[in-house]
Amino acid sequence: MKFDFCIGNPPYQLGRRQIYADFYRMAVDLEPKLLCMIFPIGWQKANNTNGLKQLNNEHYKRDNHIVSIDNYYEDGPDKIFPDVGTGGVNIILRNANHNNNGEIKKLEYGKEVGTTILPI
Repeated sequence: MKFDFCIGNPPYQLGRRQIYADFYRMAVDLEPKLLCMIFPIGWQKANNTNGLKQLNNEHYKRDNHIVSIDNYYEDGPDKIFPDVGTGGVNIILRNANHNNNGEIKKLEYGKEVGTTILPI
């Protein structure tokens, strides 16, 4: 099966396990032309608990096809989910035809603030 686009707001948690990592991993592995997902900011940290270990490797954290990560912090003025405590969310954009040369565009509230390299 081949997909051109994959857009999602996957479920974040099942019990104590962070299952959005499963959805992101599966979406990347499907190799769509464009992938855009929104999920908690926590995956950006080097975290090996609650299901996040599967993203802490070169394939996902240093993916040359990630165009940008747009962060929306929970305590910010533009809170996306007013009645849900997420610790903040990010919108990740991945383009199969893009090469970020190791530097991912970092945005905050839709405005570019620099570049980032995610810790493994």
